[in-house]
Amino acid sequence: MANQFEGGPTSTPLVADGRVFAASRKGLLHSFDAGTGALVWRKSLTEVTGLKLKNWGLNSSPVLVGGKLVLNWGTAGAAFDPADGRLLWLSGKDEWSYTSLVPGFWSGRKVLFVSAADQLAAVSSSDGSILWSEPFHVGFKGSDPVRVGEDGVFFGANETGGTFIRFNGDRPTVVWNKPDLGTFTGGAVMVDGFLYAIVSNKNNKGELTCFEPVTGEVRWSQGGYGWGSLLAAGDRLIVLSVKGELSVLKASPAKAELLARAQVLGGKCWTTPALADGRLYARNAKGELVCLDLRPANRGATPSKLHAAD
Repeated sequence: MANQFEGGPTSTPLVADGRVFAASRKGLLHSFDAGTGALVWRKSLTEVTGLKLKNWGLNSSPVLVGGKLVLNWGTAGAAFDPADGRLLWLSGKDEWSYTSLVPGFWSGRKVLFVSAADQLAAVSSSDGSILWSEPFHVGFKGSDPVRVGEDGVFFGANETGGTFIRFNGDRPTVVWNKPDLGTFTGGAVMVDGFLYAIVSNKNNKGELTCFEPVTGEVRWSQGGYGWGSLLAAGDRLIVLSVKGELSVLKASPAKAELLARAQVLGGKCWTTPALADGRLYARNAKGELVCLDLRPANRGATPSKLHAAD
């Protein structure tokens, strides 16, 4: 199906311990030598677990936790041995969502926070047992959980809205749920005690919003981004709209202060940009990749365009 493969992979490779771990939409998990690019091992998750791919394939980015390579696959995650790709645990065989797992702690235990297809969950990183869950419809329009301080987690989904949960006791507490603070293509980012997200719900697509995580109080909201995405860099927000317009704003709860804006891509842009050594990489669904040099001495320079292989 064409909708499964537009724009190539939707997960981010992990570089760790001299290896590059990458997951494809077809459910193939790879390990490459980071220096030479040679394939170390490759596993088909459908063959290893017996689960079938869903409409949009595998979207979860691999995460290394406690010596295990974990992915959002199955009910609430699966873990593999980074040395050879051997399956270590599978949380269950229910349907999964198109989000990544986020590591954290709860009551002194290492856990994985999961936005599963129809529930929020805290999963033991050691054996995959589900320690806590809460009904929550994520489906395919949801984003990765965001840790807030030492005991808070924000979960966002297009249909169910945004939910803030405290993990400071034996039983986590749902502090609030707000239908108008859901997220989809771009997850929320935390800067100096405030969350910033491109809010998406049934009634709107694309308002960049600043809100307090503990109360859900909205400080400001600005439209025009569609199903775009954002990242934080120091006290700056770098936002890529669904139509390829790049905006840089000051991360401040006082107001939406625009510092720079430029049209850098065309087509549909759902992929979150990546920033490395002062260069910003942005991609559209056609596979076009733009590299922008954001270092002070090169501001105003013409961006270089590369082609991103699928």
